[in-house]
Amino acid sequence: TFCDCSNLQLTRVPVIRLSNVITGLDLHKNFIAHLPNCSFCDYPQLTYLDMSQNKLDSLHKGSFETLRLLEFLNLQSNNLTFTNGTFPEGVFGDLSSLKVLKLNNNTRSPYDLGYDYPDEALAELTSLQVLYMDGLNRQAFGPGFAKMTSLRSLNLSGYAEGSCTLVALRNDTFQHLGQLTQLDLSTCRIHGWRVEPGALLPLKNLQVLDVSYNFKLGFYEFMRAMFEVRNSNLVSLKMNSIVSIYSLAITVNKSMVESLPRSLQYLEAKGNSFETIEPGLLQLVPENLSYLDLGGNRLVYGLYLNDLPLLENLEILRLKGVNMLLKLPTFGPYLSEWHLTSSPEQEGVSDLKAGPEPLVIQLPPRLRTIDMSVSGLNYILSRLVMNPENSLKTLFLNANHFPVMLGPFIGFEKLEVLDLSLTSARTLKKQFFKHFTSLRRLMLSQNALGEFFARSKPNSQIFSDLRNLTALDLSKNLINSFPDDLLAGLTQLTTLNMEINEMWNFDLQISHMENLSLLNLSHSQLSHLPNHVITHINSLVEGRVNITVDLSSNPVKCDCNNLDFIQWMVDSPAFDPKFINYMCQYPDSSYKRIVDSYAETLHDLHRICALNFPVFIAAIGATFFMLSFVVGAIIYR
Repeated sequence: TFCDCSNLQLTRVPVIRLSNVITGLDLHKNFIAHLPNCSFCDYPQLTYLDMSQNKLDSLHKGSFETLRLLEFLNLQSNNLTFTNGTFPEGVFGDLSSLKVLKLNNNTRSPYDLGYDYPDEALAELTSLQVLYMDGLNRQAFGPGFAKMTSLRSLNLSGYAEGSCTLVALRNDTFQHLGQLTQLDLSTCRIHGWRVEPGALLPLKNLQVLDVSYNFKLGFYEFMRAMFEVRNSNLVSLKMNSIVSIYSLAITVNKSMVESLPRSLQYLEAKGNSFETIEPGLLQLVPENLSYLDLGGNRLVYGLYLNDLPLLENLEILRLKGVNMLLKLPTFGPYLSEWHLTSSPEQEGVSDLKAGPEPLVIQLPPRLRTIDMSVSGLNYILSRLVMNPENSLKTLFLNANHFPVMLGPFIGFEKLEVLDLSLTSARTLKKQFFKHFTSLRRLMLSQNALGEFFARSKPNSQIFSDLRNLTALDLSKNLINSFPDDLLAGLTQLTTLNMEINEMWNFDLQISHMENLSLLNLSHSQLSHLPNHVITHINSLVEGRVNITVDLSSNPVKCDCNNLDFIQWMVDSPAFDPKFINYMCQYPDSSYKRIVDSYAETLHDLHRICALNFPVFIAAIGATFFMLSFVVGAIIYR
């Protein structure tokens, strides 16, 4: 049984009816300042307790008395400063089952040297597996931590919900934490020059390490520390943004690559001002590396690209850019030790031009995903050749600048997902897609292809080579007209998204799309659908295809000429029966949002159109009489 007592302005632990059967208690966002002895004696079955965001400033030895079944305790964001007075010895003595403890964001003066980790109190938590704490300025983890034999994960991160000001890593900082397998030191204000030799050596069982967003750590300085543990069991390393965002460009050299742990499988090194990699170094990368994220760097065209096939086990490569504005610097520039070195092999690499041999891109044989979105790429997508012996399935190129897509892109026969949205595309040639024979999802939204489609002639059939395509996104492209065979050949299409365009007519051939399940035409200028589209939708419904058609936020004409179309929409299971965000446009050009599934509209139209029918018949009769009279007069003369 879970009881939510959060945000109730409570000043003490409440007494609740049947509290002895409650297993979960949420007291976060209250005003509780003290936990006297036996505060939870009425809750012996608790396994979950959240006391975060209260006013706690001290604990007592019996604060958690009787909570022998408790497994999760959250005390973050209080005023529990890290001193022995705040955490008296024995305070956690009854928590014999506790597995997760959160004490982070309790330090209000991060640089104060008067704090110390309460290891004597924590030593009794022999079942604890995960611990969140604030990182203290130049303090070591005391001998009490060695008694926490079940502890596997320590999170000191100052990112989001914590406070961390380690500043320095001494060779005794982690000497009592050899049991850890995961350590998060992100956003801990670590200074590279204050990382002592041997600082990471005590962490003999460490498998996952995160040192991201320590902007003064420095890439060279950190790799020097990693060199000491290159033969460790580390499998995952995150070192994003460990140099200043104003840093000079960095060339990755041999000593840096050789410092990586040999067991590494997952590596993030985003935002570190990397510009190039010395040729031949990729063969020194840990052989089991399967995930590599170098996004937000400044990598340029260079010889290292020829070495990509050497990453034989790489499956995912992310080179995504960063879309952000920097504030003006508030401190003077500085050089890390690494920037004072140079490499003669790299002279002129930045200006490297392709040689006389045709460029053929070589990829790691197991690479499945490449993410180069928001990378500042600015190209005409002309002919590009990739070695067909690749495993690439997913390619993200969105949020770059590719106004003209000519192609062909050769060697992409295995690609299944291609994102070219938000690339300023204005021209798209059929040959561009010639070799995308396995493509299943194509995103072209937020471009400017409308004018190009309007100029396209019949039989252009731009997408006809995409025989296996199941999802096509052409939304937000300023589309107003197109040849009716624009989507010829897309026989496997199930999802067609053309929302937020400027179409006045949807005269598009879709009868070959026998598996179509979603047709999104919302937010355009459509007043109805042509008969051949209606016929195909009816055939899909009759064939028990679960198709959804979205015409919301279109000006559907509500007059006698369009009565049959409105009635068809209401009767068809292809439409939302509530018609949310559907509209009517009346003959006087006024608009009305539909709130009754067109019930009133149909009632009024049936009545008005029925009254108009005799007038219509009379007009036809009068016209026929006049024509007969004129013809008779002519014959008589």
